[in-house]
Amino acid sequence: MNDMKMNESLVFDACALVEQISKMTNIEAMQAKADFAAHLLNQAMKEGEKVEENRCSMD
Repeated sequence: MNDMKMNESLVFDACALVEQISKMTNIEAMQAKADFAAHLLNQAMKEGEKVEENRCSMD
């Protein structure tokens, strides 16, 4: 099974946003933070894919 490589810093930042969202009541603010958390996770995956591509090209 292949493990997905990710930028852990961005993942932790996204998790922190999710924790903040769980304490919020303003729907628009929640949506904005959720959108940014999703953006951070997508960015973390893209950066991980680049790392994996570079590693494979060096083999």
